[in-house]
Amino acid sequence: MRVAVLSDIHSNHLALQACLDHATRSGADLFLFLGDYVGELAYPQKTMELLYRFMESHDCRFIRGNREDYWAQYEARGKTGWKEFDTTTGCLHYAYHNLTQRDLAFFRTLPHAAQVDFPGFPSLTLCHGSPSKSKEQLLPGTPTTLAALENCPTDILLCGHTHLPCKVQHAGKTLLNPGSVGMTHSCAQTQYLLLDGTTHGWQETFVQLDYDVEAVIRELHESGLSQRAPYWCLTTEHMLRGGDINHSQMLVRAMEICREQNGICNFPEIPEACWERAARELLG
Repeated sequence: MRVAVLSDIHSNHLALQACLDHATRSGADLFLFLGDYVGELAYPQKTMELLYRFMESHDCRFIRGNREDYWAQYEARGKTGWKEFDTTTGCLHYAYHNLTQRDLAFFRTLPHAAQVDFPGFPSLTLCHGSPSKSKEQLLPGTPTTLAALENCPTDILLCGHTHLPCKVQHAGKTLLNPGSVGMTHSCAQTQYLLLDGTTHGWQETFVQLDYDVEAVIRELHESGLSQRAPYWCLTTEHMLRGGDINHSQMLVRAMEICREQNGICNFPEIPEACWERAARELLG
């Protein structure tokens, strides 16, 4: 039994295709997707169409990530709060308004966590952030991670969200994060995980693959997305090429500058000038 585990695609259909092709050639029997299917990058419809086609011929299981929660929350507040031309929310606005009703209905069917059972092999628990919160980060060595393992109903916990591949063992249980298909940290490659069922349980293999990063960056500009969220997309380019500054670091610095200049910073109201200064400081 061979299982492919993929997380955090973020509209990177070229990276997703590379992972699916490799996993299929490697003989994967089952494909587990851990959420955050679109967002950040151009043409989210290409990612969704690729997933729909793949589902027709392969055994796939999906759960919801925090991005899928964002689309539901945006609808619930009357599609307000995001701006079309704004570094802070422009990518979110663009992604949502390029989704179809089929996409939104599909996301609504997805659970936040799930258990997958296999005859003869240990069961797997799937989540995006943690089994209880889609935005919770399960990082090595933290009390949150250790508690999540202690409370996990299965011996293997699969999670995403951090975009950092890792393996953590605690209390006789194992956490595995496959990293990110679409937006890796400090790595100009795409990442996913293979699990092989053996007589001793599951054996993991972390996979990193080359793909056409520059084509993804060209799409950012061809689609107009880089004009809608300029400094967010500048950070995206930096990350795609293997840079060590990520969106979270850029956001923290932009908010610090906003507070320095205005005495207060109410997210998501961050002036573009604050983003510009943060980009100069962190990216040069």
